[in-house]
Amino acid sequence: MPGLAAKPIIDIDVSVSDADDEDACLAALESAGYMLRVRQPGHRMVRTPHLDVHVHICTAGSEWERRHLLFRDWLREDVADRDAYSHHKQRLAEREWPDMNAYAAAKGTLIAEISARAEAWARATGWTPAAF
Repeated sequence: MPGLAAKPIIDIDVSVSDADDEDACLAALESAGYMLRVRQPGHRMVRTPHLDVHVHICTAGSEWERRHLLFRDWLREDVADRDAYSHHKQRLAEREWPDMNAYAAAKGTLIAEISARAEAWARATGWTPAAF
């Protein structure tokens, strides 16, 4: 996303008909070398052995998909929140983390605040994942 600081990791969201159907959604990725890292209802995350690509697989139309698309669209819409998120990520990148879960947790409070504004914007504008 233009204007947003990022780690040297590519995050990709893929929507499928049923993320819990691992035979359908994981087989090709695993045969290409991706490793399953997260298994949650309606969401899987695989990553490369070098940890430089994360693929999030979610069920199309799910709340997980909606939240991620809304967050993306809101950051594209609102420069102040995009800049705040970018600055926060830069500060966190300067620290040592025991693992990516700790880094993700450290972003949680700001993500929740931004998400609340994004939800208000979605209600006010009639935003839907397909509308923007």
